[in-house]
Amino acid sequence: DHYMQVLSCKQGCVTELASPPGREKPLEDFLPSHFNYLQFAYYNNGNYEKAVECAKTFLLFFPNDEVMKQNLAYYTAVLGETLAGPIEPREAIQAYRQRSLLEKELLFFSYDVFGIPFVDPDTWTPEDVIPQRLREKQKAERETAARISEEIGNLMKEIETLVEEKAKEAADVSKFIREGGAGPGGKAGPSAPPHVFMSARATGGPLVYEGASVTMGSRALNGSQRVVVDGVLSDEECRELQRLSNAAASAGDGYRGKTSPHTPSETFHGVTVLKALKLGQEGKVALRSAHLYYNVTEKVRRMMESYFRLEVPLHFSYSHLVCRTAIDEKQEGRTDNSHEVHVDNCILNAEALLCVKEP
Repeated sequence: DHYMQVLSCKQGCVTELASPPGREKPLEDFLPSHFNYLQFAYYNNGNYEKAVECAKTFLLFFPNDEVMKQNLAYYTAVLGETLAGPIEPREAIQAYRQRSLLEKELLFFSYDVFGIPFVDPDTWTPEDVIPQRLREKQKAERETAARISEEIGNLMKEIETLVEEKAKEAADVSKFIREGGAGPGGKAGPSAPPHVFMSARATGGPLVYEGASVTMGSRALNGSQRVVVDGVLSDEECRELQRLSNAAASAGDGYRGKTSPHTPSETFHGVTVLKALKLGQEGKVALRSAHLYYNVTEKVRRMMESYFRLEVPLHFSYSHLVCRTAIDEKQEGRTDNSHEVHVDNCILNAEALLCVKEP
């Protein structure tokens, strides 16, 4: 496993080099593009021998590139086959490509057999290096990611439309929500306030998914429409999301770059669903991890719709996978909580453009 991590790290070096400060994503085809520029520069300088060398080096990575093959044919015609033919691609690049392909074969084999994730940072990797089963799986993942991105885009449009409609009238959220409210006979009395339990036996709606259970309800959380649910994810799914957070989360995400927004004793990292999917499409994280993240948010949405017996669809405005890390030198004598128990939901007063949060 350590050996695979070392190989994966070596494969990621090109991504680090191709990511200058201030750029959101790495430059595409970073190494091959150098030789594309170089062959053109040597051509402008009249150095056709070097132009041939760089063109052949570029074709190591993209042997079917028609433009470069035409360039090489032109340089060969100018120099003559006798001079151009013996010119080889740069030796150091040949060695790099061969070593990189061997590393990729090992990493793909490890992914296919042992399930150790590997995201290839290069677009030039020959298809035959990737096992057939993985090729089919990656194709399916790319199609799934594209579909999810489209669904998220459509969902955002629906949310915008919904907000515009709700802005025209004050929305009393409480009339749509009934957590429990059922008495021994299974029916609440007509005069029962919407947030008052009729009996100790009253419960919320079903959680829909097997294994999920309520550990704390509104009473225990000192408010209304509040619940803590355990068993939503398996241990392996938790580890998968943790790996995604380690790979994709950025410091201060969602808090305007503030790395310690809740307490000076911890750093805060976060990533949204959309960002995770984009990183998956760019090959920076495993698509299956981003897909899991999206599916988890959908799972929670359906659970909350059922548990709170919503009569209208629930739409998320924000989903955040976060990781808080203790700062070693700031733990001595610490008395603050990691993250205070708080509430983000509110009752919308559209006319006043206010969203009043319950304490």
